[in-house]
Amino acid sequence: MTVGKIVGAYGVKGWVKVRSFTEEPEAIFGYAPWVLRSASGVMTCDVVQVKAGPKGFLVQLDQIRDREAAAAAAGSLIEVGVDQLQALDEGEYYWRDLIGCRVSNTEGKDFGVVHKLLETGANDVLVVKGDRTAIDSRERLIPYLPGQVVLEIDLGRQHIEVDWEEDF
Repeated sequence: MTVGKIVGAYGVKGWVKVRSFTEEPEAIFGYAPWVLRSASGVMTCDVVQVKAGPKGFLVQLDQIRDREAAAAAAGSLIEVGVDQLQALDEGEYYWRDLIGCRVSNTEGKDFGVVHKLLETGANDVLVVKGDRTAIDSRERLIPYLPGQVVLEIDLGRQHIEVDWEEDF
């Protein structure tokens, strides 16, 4: 599961700039080891030291020791094994579990499949793309508001029922 990204190099001693994707940004440091995945390959490493940066964190990793290696790691996704994720309470879901679920409204109209989720200031949003079995091929942005708009999530069936008009 992707929990962050290396966005650049910092200094000459191999430090990297890290942007966390976890809900609490510091939670990224609770996972070990990190797997860095990029177009050039995969590397497993551990965090040695962390400093707060202006737009994220400055991190020293055990496998990156100079500026060239840090620059080469820029753009790498930081992944951890799903076995490292904490168990969720009833009614809580990881975004990765919602992606790929079919979405229909209370009238049974099929809107398509959750393609991704967006984090906004007010609430998260399901991005649902219509496919050949959906009522149309439109992309819909549906607020992720459990109990109001999102009525039921059945991960076993990979299905989400929403209270949403097909005209929206």
